[in-house]
Amino acid sequence: VASPDDFAALVNASQYDNTICQFYAAGANREGVVLRVIIKPNQADAQVLEVTLACAQIAVQASVEDGWCNQAILAFLRRALHIPQRERNNLRIIS
Repeated sequence: VASPDDFAALVNASQYDNTICQFYAAGANREGVVLRVIIKPNQADAQVLEVTLACAQIAVQASVEDGWCNQAILAFLRRALHIPQRERNNLRIIS
């Protein structure tokens, strides 16, 4: 479960450091943000472990098999970043 500290860490990183978070134009009238993260699967708790100049390290409980880790990180980021349910499909993994 994402905590207020997780949200604060990600927001502070995106506001003050443009290496962890980059804005981009994705076509006509579409804009986005790329957030660089390193995922640590199979951890005891889902949480932001560390925010460095290059990326955020995030722990998730899910394993890498069958895409569970990808689903877990998307769910964690939706909660941590307070993304409303109606916009949940706007969050994607790009690589």
